[in-house]
This record gives sequence, C-alpha cells and structure tokens, in this order.
Amino acid sequence: MAASFEGQVVLIVNGRPVTFIKSIKEAENRNRERVLGITLTGDHAGWVDGPREVDLDIEAYRPKTGDVDWGSIAGATVATLSREGVIRATVYTDVVVMSVDRSFEEKGAAMVSVKAFGRKVVAT
Repeated sequence: MAASFEGQVVLIVNGRPVTFIKSIKEAENRNRERVLGITLTGDHAGWVDGPREVDLDIEAYRPKTGDVDWGSIAGATVATLSREGVIRATVYTDVVVMSVDRSFEEKGAAMVSVKAFGRKVVAT
C-alpha cells in the first residue's frame, strides 16, 4: 500500500486563504498544573489541564501583490488544510503575531517569517 501524504498546505487567516506558504511549524504547550489537596501523606491531589497553547512558526513566500499584513494579526482564527481537500484540518484561535521577519536573497524568492502563538482547538 502506498503512503498517503497531506500535500501542500493552505493557511486560512480570518477566512482569507493564503496559498503561498512554505512551511508551518507548531510547538504545543500543554500547561498542565498540579492540584494541591489535603492528604495525609502531603501529596498532590492530581493534575488539571490548562488551555492547549501553541507556538507557530510560519514561513511564506512574498507575492508581488496581495501580501498578508502579518503584523496586524491579533485575535485571529487560523486554519490549515490540505490543498487536495480536507485530509487534515487544524484550527487555532486567538492567534497573535509576535514578530515578522522579512528576508531577500540575490537569486531566491523574497520570504517572510512569522512567529505567533494561539490556542489549538481542533485537529482532524
């Protein structure tokens, strides 16, 4: 049986598709907290999960026209899905962009690197 891959990823920012994405890297933080309780042995009573926060590193090609205003993204909903159809969709809410770096190469494409964070809601 041949392996099946997701294919090229489309990023959707507040309903607007962004098709010139090179890569998206996600680092998930679980924010697990210890719950203290009154026990005879003095141990903790258990754990509670906080919101699933993620750090996003997005690299995109800069188009000649119609570039996204990356620096103004605050409180956005961002979704990723496969170009071949919705094989895997991931939705992030309350996405806030922390930094935008632009790079230019002599013989390469102009790139933008975006660092953001948000909450992971759905991964199918």
